[in-house]
Amino acid sequence: MRLSVLFLVAGVTAWVTVEQTTPQSPRYSDVYVAGESGYHTFRIPSVIATTKGTLLAFAEARRAGASDAGDIDLVLKRSQDNGETWSALQLVGDNGPNTFGNPCPVVDVKTGTVWLLTTQNLGSDREQNIVAGTSKGSRTVWVLKSEDDGASWSVPVEITSSVKKPEWRWYATGPGCRRSDITRSPGDSRQSQ
Repeated sequence: MRLSVLFLVAGVTAWVTVEQTTPQSPRYSDVYVAGESGYHTFRIPSVIATTKGTLLAFAEARRAGASDAGDIDLVLKRSQDNGETWSALQLVGDNGPNTFGNPCPVVDVKTGTVWLLTTQNLGSDREQNIVAGTSKGSRTVWVLKSEDDGASWSVPVEITSSVKKPEWRWYATGPGCRRSDITRSPGDSRQSQ
């Protein structure tokens, strides 16, 4: 649809034709379906677009039920056509019978690297016990990276001591966000531009 507009500025008349597009309706697709690949439930989704336009849809894949504790893996599906189709399920993190979750992806737009912050804890430890200090273990924080639009991932590196104070019992990374750029300031502190 074309839209023509008549402008009258300082006694000068001009016609401007602007190409208008009709906004697309939202598209819905079932990226994760309960029971898929032997997982009972998928929760805590986080979706981000890479610098090349690939959509990365992360989720916690819960083996035995919807509970926040137990055998929980971190999985990913990728779309290279704006969500029309999705890849097969890809396992990003598995800590045996324990919990590996809370995906929080961040894209470095300068390098294209996708950083993925996650948390882990013993599968037998429930949030209420971790918060009360009665759990067997604690919540730990990890980072992975992909330099190929999420096709492969680095080995997880634990960063707990750098980001979690010893007196903190509970820690959860949040939903992903895209940073426009991260640089070093003259004072050597991290800044987002």
